[in-house]
Amino acid sequence: MSEAEEIIKSGAFDKLADIIHKLAGPMADEIGLMMADKIKVYRVRNWVNVVAKAQKILASAKLPPDAVPPRLLLPM
Repeated sequence: MSEAEEIIKSGAFDKLADIIHKLAGPMADEIGLMMADKIKVYRVRNWVNVVAKAQKILASAKLPPDAVPPRLLLPM
């Protein structure tokens, strides 16, 4: 049996993985939250740009902004 197999069978690997998870887990959670915040900011900026572009298109076509009927919106 190789050393790696002995370590895995003895449970030492599981203990090491648990220690690493306890040490790095909170940090990984914080990094995930920070990334989520940046993504939210990007999505809001993108939505603002989409709305502004739609307003320009409607203004150039001299159309009033109206609600889109669900039967047209849902297939899109």
